[in-house]
Amino acid sequence: MIEVKLVADWCSPAVLKAALAPELEIGSGVQLKVRRSKHQFRSSVGIDSTVLVAVVGGTSAAMAALINGVFRLLEKRRGDEGRVTIRGADGTTVEAPATKTKQELEELVELASRLQKPVIRLIRDGPDSTIR
Repeated sequence: MIEVKLVADWCSPAVLKAALAPELEIGSGVQLKVRRSKHQFRSSVGIDSTVLVAVVGGTSAAMAALINGVFRLLEKRRGDEGRVTIRGADGTTVEAPATKTKQELEELVELASRLQKPVIRLIRDGPDSTIR
């Protein structure tokens, strides 16, 4: 099992989970969980300390299902104005626009499957990309 942290600065982890869940294929081997962050701030008044984690079965097919779901969500919310960044604990990073090609998607899946502690960041490029 691989745990993938999912981050979007324009919505809370709970809202991101609710929006992403319908985009994942049934039986994909991906579970979404909102958890308390291991990193607490000293002054955490008003700061949401939860994170969204996708628990992905150890197959590249499960990772592909997660990444496809992320792109479907991004395309619905932002059209061609958003992008996704995947970063590993070692600093390896790859970025793709919402208008990715099939080859770019395959490269993302391959990279994400190899990374230790991957983090997927959904990035907004438009003026109002808030999920409601």
